[in-house]
Amino acid sequence: MSQTRYVVHGDSATGCLKEMARQSGQPCQIIKMYDDLRIGPLIDADQPHPAVRLQWLRTICQAQWWPDIDQHLASLTNHALETHHHLLQALATPDPIVVWVGNTAIDQLMLAMIASLALPQTPLSVVDITGRVDDSHMGQFAVAMCPPESLKHLTPATIPPAQRQTLQQQWAYWKTAAQGWRQIDATGQLVDLPMDHLDTKLLATIAEMGRCPAGEVIGIVLNEQRGLLSDSFLIWRLHLLQDAGKVAYLPVERDPWLGPDVQLTAEHPDG
Repeated sequence: MSQTRYVVHGDSATGCLKEMARQSGQPCQIIKMYDDLRIGPLIDADQPHPAVRLQWLRTICQAQWWPDIDQHLASLTNHALETHHHLLQALATPDPIVVWVGNTAIDQLMLAMIASLALPQTPLSVVDITGRVDDSHMGQFAVAMCPPESLKHLTPATIPPAQRQTLQQQWAYWKTAAQGWRQIDATGQLVDLPMDHLDTKLLATIAEMGRCPAGEVIGIVLNEQRGLLSDSFLIWRLHLLQDAGKVAYLPVERDPWLGPDVQLTAEHPDG
């Protein structure tokens, strides 16, 4: 007897679906998509050994403020690869798959990739929560933001062959076109933005605040972004601004997870 598999992106969304399934008494396997497809090249993101994607993960992680960075990097790399292999194994079997998505760039890319990788005979459905739950951020809906009970009334919609083909074509396009970071624009289209698109905003925020905790700068810029951007990405961008001599990191005695203080350098007082 076949069993329905749910696929969703991220730890929080996975936990949400697990609790929803427990509350509903629905037997299902929940598979987590881990890779943040919004950021960086996607040329091998659907391959068993995604060397480009793993190197991208290492690049982002090495800029973070974590203590014991090497240990965290090794753990995250192993977790990313294990999760990726688990997803590919699931997509190689024909049991029904239901993909849970909102209207975010990462969910659109995840759905397109799964439609491309799933076996032709695999029944493929989607639960799009957009506009069907109360929780959102600037018009963006994500499963991770929802309490489990808000999802129990939602039912999957079968993806017809024509839509499935369109999704496959979208994935083929983005595998080669993706270079910077993806967001949904004001018209609802998926667009690729330059990696340094928010550098000016980071610098302007530091200029306005003066010396301040780096975590506060990241939080301010994140809260103003409609697209639910990753904080790790902005920390990496801030690190590159430091390397370029535009921003100075100032160590302080506090929880290292909060990051150092930052300020503009004398050579770049206005960014």
